[in-house]
Amino acid sequence: MIPNYKNLSQDKFYELLVDLQEQYTNSESTITDEEFDFLQEFYENKFNKKFNETGSLPLKNGVLLPYKMPSLAKIKGKKSAKELENWLEKDKSESDTSEYILEDKLDGVSLSYICSKDEQLLFTRGNGDIGEDKKYLLEYLNFPISSEKIFVRGEFVLHNSTFRKFADKNSDSKNKLKKPRNLVSGLINAKDSLDIKLLQKCHFYAYQLILFDKEDNPIFLEPYKQLKKLKKMGFETPWFKKVKNVSLELITEELTLRRQEAKYDIDGLVISKNILPTELPSINRPKDAIAFKIDTVIEAKVEKIVWNASSKDGYLNPVIYIKPVNILGIDIKKATGHNAKFIFSNNISPGSIILFTHAGNTIPRALEGLTEGNGDMYPDLPKKSYSWNKSKVEFVLTDLDSDENVRNARIQFFIHTLNIKYLGIEGINTLFENGFDTLKKIISMKPKDIENLERFGRTNSEKICENIKDAITNVPLDKIMHASNIFGEGFGETLSKKILKKYNINDLNSLPKEEMVNKLIEINGIAKIRAEQFADNIDNFLQWLKKHKEIKIQEQTSENLQTKIIAFTGSRPDTEMKTKMEEIGYVSKDGVTKDIDILVIKDENYTSGNIDKAIKYGKEIMTMKKFKEYLFQK
Repeated sequence: MIPNYKNLSQDKFYELLVDLQEQYTNSESTITDEEFDFLQEFYENKFNKKFNETGSLPLKNGVLLPYKMPSLAKIKGKKSAKELENWLEKDKSESDTSEYILEDKLDGVSLSYICSKDEQLLFTRGNGDIGEDKKYLLEYLNFPISSEKIFVRGEFVLHNSTFRKFADKNSDSKNKLKKPRNLVSGLINAKDSLDIKLLQKCHFYAYQLILFDKEDNPIFLEPYKQLKKLKKMGFETPWFKKVKNVSLELITEELTLRRQEAKYDIDGLVISKNILPTELPSINRPKDAIAFKIDTVIEAKVEKIVWNASSKDGYLNPVIYIKPVNILGIDIKKATGHNAKFIFSNNISPGSIILFTHAGNTIPRALEGLTEGNGDMYPDLPKKSYSWNKSKVEFVLTDLDSDENVRNARIQFFIHTLNIKYLGIEGINTLFENGFDTLKKIISMKPKDIENLERFGRTNSEKICENIKDAITNVPLDKIMHASNIFGEGFGETLSKKILKKYNINDLNSLPKEEMVNKLIEINGIAKIRAEQFADNIDNFLQWLKKHKEIKIQEQTSENLQTKIIAFTGSRPDTEMKTKMEEIGYVSKDGVTKDIDILVIKDENYTSGNIDKAIKYGKEIMTMKKFKEYLFQK
């Protein structure tokens, strides 16, 4: 969500923009591109000063780029027609018969690739002058090879279809992925592990080429010839088109079509004069190319606010329905209102005028309320059925079982956490539609109860019921605590393991709340807020267990309590190792902290700052090979 900005001084506002720019560069962005553009425009209009940052220094491995990677000037919004006209006329002579190249402006990670007979190099853009060395990625990527030296700039992207599959498969992830670029950026900036399979599904679309002769002198080509040459060399290129004349109507029409047809995310079009470059790129913005973006910050009138509960934790999410606004041929009828705090702090209600942003396939997002409305902003629910959460940011249902969508989400989470096969989202929805709408009913059902339902059948029904029975028999207590979701958001399996490693759950429940909290915060890694969260819900959990008698808990013996926390760096355990670790109660963790027991490294030659930390904390260090042998001896 967009940060609070209205009352900031010029210096503080500038610091905010720089910080957000650094987050973007280092794949940690908390807002969308459109929201950043909105803040930048607000800053420039309010203080009458341009924000000229074009990136930030990368967090690690910063190197001076061999060839600069400047950003493009942008035109958009109400002034775009005049700005386009000024750019077209600038430096134009009467005899100028220039052609123009229209090209997709891809929304990915900008990379430069340098290849010669002696070596291959790969860099991220950083701030255009200093980037990051990513040469190590080349062994996994099939970039074309050239015996003559070349400089190629392009965009590293993931096709939307691939991203959707990944996002659906990882829909329960704590870090919700908003756009393909976020995933790609995270991939190439992974600290200790690299998802090679996913990396290899990415595409490098090349759009700039510089050749070099034997004396390392640059050989320039017009943009159109660059793109044609890149294709001939085996590179993928963005969509491009040569035109004689450029107008706002033409590029708006082309952008509308491209947003519908492109396989990848685009956030505009690049317009280039098809003339021969005369010098290597500098850090300054090129004069012969410009980026055109549709103004995606729009005013709209609020018609109503609908509060939906769909998450397993029962949060009420506000959806703002607006008077339809047409953007690039698409009627926008609603936008996310983020959370209750956003709605109330912006005084948004029916009749309000709001600003919202929309780009590509992303869900429109409200930015701020401009005027107050005259309608009700509260959920259309009985007042006692919801309340503010502790942070006063969200409305949350007081009875989670009262809402069908929440029950469905909680059952999906239970099935996923226990890794119950053959029962996915569609299957759970079918069960709900046919009266199996509680966890109790689902874990109690028999094959004959469901074999006649659509999508099931006798064989599949037997497999599902057998897998459910296996999953809830002799199940570790920490796993069922997590799967139940009784302890709420943020209380995962790792915290449960830490507590159960030291205490018996029934012994804890016999203590007064204050004494229980004091004992829990003595455990390394258990903050007071989590200790209170446990204490507030332990009795509810034990009552839940009594209600679901079909679940058979693994006896909590002294042997079970000897859980070990294992950190990995340089590589990850395979599926067989993960299964074995779960079986004996070992917990996997990213990063090295004082509470780990063993750090597992890729091999004896691997180096990492995590190794230094483990030595500092006096922790045992094993190679992956040695740890695997150690693990399967148990």
